[in-house]
Amino acid sequence: MSDAASVTWFVDFPFSEQGQNRLETAVEPIRHNTKRITIADDQVSDYFAVVPDGPDRVSRVRENIERIDATAADPWQFTWAVGPDPTGASDSSSGGVISVGGCDYDLDSEVQLTQEAEKTQDQLRRIYDTCR
Repeated sequence: MSDAASVTWFVDFPFSEQGQNRLETAVEPIRHNTKRITIADDQVSDYFAVVPDGPDRVSRVRENIERIDATAADPWQFTWAVGPDPTGASDSSSGGVISVGGCDYDLDSEVQLTQEAEKTQDQLRRIYDTCR
């Protein structure tokens, strides 16, 4: 992937050429947001992105989830933070965690989120996780 130096990869091999091609196609439009990708069983199992802040924060996060979901295991974990630069440090209290297609959260490791981050996380969990 282009700009791969700014992305932390964790790959549980084998990772097929087809899997890599699917991922590259999905990530290309959002690669500037990508901070970390974890691959297991030839699919994304965890993805971390830093998205710009703004009133369309939920839409920006959803774009990342929707792009990655086509290449991901079911369920998979999406983590995000808000920040100006995905290659720099990010504040985990500005984002959240979504168990896409599942309901697996490590409640002991959840950080105190900002009010806006908590609101965004709640909206996204209602859409993507199965915890109802």
